[in-house]
Amino acid sequence: MPLQRFRAIALVACAGCGQSASDDMLSRARNVPMLFDGGQGARIVENVTYDTLWTYGGDVSDTLLSLPLDIVATNQGVYVLDVQAVQVFAFDTLGHFRWAWGTRGQGPGEVQNLRAMSRDIGSDGVVLADGVNRRIVRLDDTGVVRDEVSLGDTPTGRAIEDVVPLASSRYILSGSNEGTAGPWPLVSQRGELEMFADVPWTGFITSSFLYWHGIATHWKDDKWVFVMRLGNGWFSFDGHLPLGTYQNIEHAPFPEIVVSTTRNGPTTRTRFGYIERPIGLVQAIEVVGDTMFVLPTGKTPHALRVLDRYHIPTGDYIASRELPGPTTLFSQYKQTLYVVDRTGLLPVISALHRKGD
Repeated sequence: MPLQRFRAIALVACAGCGQSASDDMLSRARNVPMLFDGGQGARIVENVTYDTLWTYGGDVSDTLLSLPLDIVATNQGVYVLDVQAVQVFAFDTLGHFRWAWGTRGQGPGEVQNLRAMSRDIGSDGVVLADGVNRRIVRLDDTGVVRDEVSLGDTPTGRAIEDVVPLASSRYILSGSNEGTAGPWPLVSQRGELEMFADVPWTGFITSSFLYWHGIATHWKDDKWVFVMRLGNGWFSFDGHLPLGTYQNIEHAPFPEIVVSTTRNGPTTRTRFGYIERPIGLVQAIEVVGDTMFVLPTGKTPHALRVLDRYHIPTGDYIASRELPGPTTLFSQYKQTLYVVDRTGLLPVISALHRKGD
């Protein structure tokens, strides 16, 4: 693509996003290799055994859970975001129910589209984001609202999929928001848009919003990572600046984006080629220190059965740890691994301890 045309596309896509349309960003984006031409190789699976500390759920007469979307482990136990109940449920380290938070509505302390939850920095509470009510909510470890931050006119779309708190008290918001000026708004402590994170790869500027569909989570300080759900690429950032661009261990084809010209002007469409729909590669992620754990889906027997490990500073694949059974969600705190199995009639949470730790 000619440089002049690329600049025009980038400027249109990033209108109003400040540094995201800079020459420096464009130079970095042009030098990033194509992500979807292969993976890092073959998995190395480590056989691991676990002790089950406790389980909850699975019985219709004795469960609060209907459709868990995310879980976050802390020193106090585990928090479960249930998208159907539009509530957060808290359990202690022994599996006892502690509290529930969430009332559907538009008023203070109420929520409508609760899909994003993260561990709060420096506390045992959680941070939530509601794209419909346009607010960020921080809960302490007792289920009390610490504060609510209005997002005002910050362009996020109605579906915020992840909220990433940074050490600087700012937030990265992530979601498949077609039509916005960029995938990741960086907002202040007051919820005001500061800028958009620079795109690490040209596909985010020139191609489908499906490329934005992924999982973002905090790494350390103001650093964070974003992993594509549909493609085999993942990225690390420091605030709004990209640090690295890497491939997953497993590869899957990604839909080709085709631009054609008609009498009404240029049109963009997604062509799926030999597959009817994109193949999802990532179900959930967690960062512990400099290690990222990824729960893969994909097309191999390892789907939902292992945790792939990557060294974030280098992007290198380390190895994969076997899980005791099918897993839909997971989170780890110190030596306890919390997993959710949604393959049955009702979801089940299990707290596990790896033998030998």
